[in-house]
Amino acid sequence: MTSNLKNAKNLNGETTVPVFIGITQKAKNGEESLMNKPVRITSIAEYVTYFGGAPATKFTITTDSERKPDTETEFRVYDNDCRTGLKATLNGTRYTLYYSMILFFANGGGTCYVISVGSYNKTLSEIYRGSKDLILDKIRNEPDINLLVIPEAVNVEECMDIYNDLLNNLCDSGKYFAILDIPNKKQEEDNSAPEDIFRNVVSINNLRFAAAYYPWLETLILSDNDIDEKVLVWDYTKEADSSFFSGNEKLDLYIGECMTKLAGRNGVETDDIKQIKKTLHDRLSREWPLYNILAIKVKDYLNLFPPSAAIAGLYCATDKAYGIWKSTAQIALSCVKNPKECVDHERQTYLNSPVQGKSINVIRAFPGEGTKVLNALTLDGNSPDCRYVNVCRTTIFIRQTIKDIAYTYASGPNDAVTWGRIKCLINNFLHDIWKRGGLAGALQEEAYSIHIGLCETMTDDDILKGIMRITVMIAASHPAEFMEITVEQKMQPVNPC
Repeated sequence: MTSNLKNAKNLNGETTVPVFIGITQKAKNGEESLMNKPVRITSIAEYVTYFGGAPATKFTITTDSERKPDTETEFRVYDNDCRTGLKATLNGTRYTLYYSMILFFANGGGTCYVISVGSYNKTLSEIYRGSKDLILDKIRNEPDINLLVIPEAVNVEECMDIYNDLLNNLCDSGKYFAILDIPNKKQEEDNSAPEDIFRNVVSINNLRFAAAYYPWLETLILSDNDIDEKVLVWDYTKEADSSFFSGNEKLDLYIGECMTKLAGRNGVETDDIKQIKKTLHDRLSREWPLYNILAIKVKDYLNLFPPSAAIAGLYCATDKAYGIWKSTAQIALSCVKNPKECVDHERQTYLNSPVQGKSINVIRAFPGEGTKVLNALTLDGNSPDCRYVNVCRTTIFIRQTIKDIAYTYASGPNDAVTWGRIKCLINNFLHDIWKRGGLAGALQEEAYSIHIGLCETMTDDDILKGIMRITVMIAASHPAEFMEITVEQKMQPVNPC
């Protein structure tokens, strides 16, 4: 009984245990492969032990004179005389799970599971379709998991397919809650906003078991020192030509000399070559402002992440500090500089309360207060009972704990003695939640009621068939997220004289 009632007793503990799915550097415990297996971890150090470190993201640096605008994976800078331009192009695929885990733990994350579906030489698109059923089954087989997070989904075209799989194949059980990101893309044909694209494609099923957050976050994970010669890689396939013009004759000469030494040696990494690249990067960083501006653009791009991992950490931290019934709204995020986009009040209202439902939670920056999550709404925004994240998650938690209590007596007699014991355990559990503010009501009778027994929830026929039916009614505590304030001006009294 003790193990089955672990969740009931640990109300300030791990009521939220997320699973992160994505691409990692490795997936091994010694010689044992951990690929496609849920691995329980409690720190970023454990993550590194089993799954490796950060990806080696590279940008190819070339000169440029076309003066085109930046794209999602290509960044350009030009000098005032338009004589020199530099271009940084992402080389390969961007992998973000490692950094998302840093963001998760920085925001209070604790125990979680990680499922690696592949290594850095593959993409989530290549892997997910073939291993989807296996991944979902592995999640179902871990009883602790109750929160679903896939930060890397937004990097692939199949993002919405992945989200719909979670809603249709896992959240339908009533055990899991999913945190979804809004893909950071506009529809080129009609310039549709990202949230409209998301709402049009996301499934209409089980919306009360998911929440979406917007916009993306400009984080502080990577510093200037992280953008080095291993990230900014010059195209050494040919010698430098007259296109270089930094405004410093000695620097131009030095660049040309380095390019000549490195030309045609992309595949050779001797110590001498490494030193030349490092020295070149260091000098360009000190003496060429254009190069520095490009490095800042690359750093800002690599520091941009969807918010789901940070929100998962916020869920865990709030559960530990207050309880699962506490709303995560109005809480500042850590390791975050700003939201990518400034959302005004009018757009926030549209995101929170669209006509068709599918509410999206807004993240906004406040001077002196940090970057805050302003809402805690599920995707089922039109539902009076299921529109708040904390209400839905509290209901999931209570339902699962009551199931654990009932399963303890699954092989016992279906009689009044068993019913009394079950009712007593459930009452103790719910009474503790109510006393701590998790359920509404001035009196215990107003907060919850428990029904079990013959002629109450079961018939003689139910008992003969081995059916035990328990009905629990709870009054969930709803947050005050939308404040309406009325100010009226009172006229001065008229002087009777």
